[in-house]
Amino acid sequence: MTELVINRDAWELGLHGVQAWILDGLQAPMNMGAFPLGLIEKVEEDLRHNRLPADDGYQKLLAGLGYPDTIPAAENMRRLVQERGLRRYGLLIDAVNVISLQYGGGIGLHDVGALPQDKWNLRIQRASGTERIQPSFSSRSRTVPAGDLIYGADLPSVPEINLFAWLGAKDCDAEPYRITEATAKACLVVLGHAGTRKSDNERIGSDVIEQLTLHEPDLVVHRLPLREPPSEIR
Repeated sequence: MTELVINRDAWELGLHGVQAWILDGLQAPMNMGAFPLGLIEKVEEDLRHNRLPADDGYQKLLAGLGYPDTIPAAENMRRLVQERGLRRYGLLIDAVNVISLQYGGGIGLHDVGALPQDKWNLRIQRASGTERIQPSFSSRSRTVPAGDLIYGADLPSVPEINLFAWLGAKDCDAEPYRITEATAKACLVVLGHAGTRKSDNERIGSDVIEQLTLHEPDLVVHRLPLREPPSEIR
């Protein structure tokens, strides 16, 4: 069974409420007309009128990683949507973007269809400085600075985790796990921060899943159990 594993160095950042789910059986993840237009228009209006709550916990998380002046990704997205409106990409990404805007926090979404069934764990840790990631829509990989936050698939036969995402000097997802029209199985990740409880992150993920199940009747959802206590560096 795939488990959620939080290394002690990530746990010490206050990431105690992390939640993750496997979404299996997706049929039309990029269906452009599926996500309700009314919900998109509402979040756009709420942003224009500053009705959505601010959350400085993500700024504090970045400061703890050594980047006090970096603007969190969700805050950047809010600013862009205020200026230009929300660009639509299809059901899966639209659902994640709208919920992320509502709560003011980042949500990870990654295609895991190529990973071996039940033979990997989702590991969250700080980088050692040797890990590399190929950012989405890029053909070149980059080294992740030591101490930045990373997570990905931990396979027993591979010495380093296969990175899904990097948070720190950059906030980016990995190209090999990017959501596409062919995605049938995805991993949904809600990291939260030191100020969010398990129940807070569960609610964020549940809101995304609720929207998906309205249009994906065969979707099978499995929440990853947390392996306790926090793990040491692998």
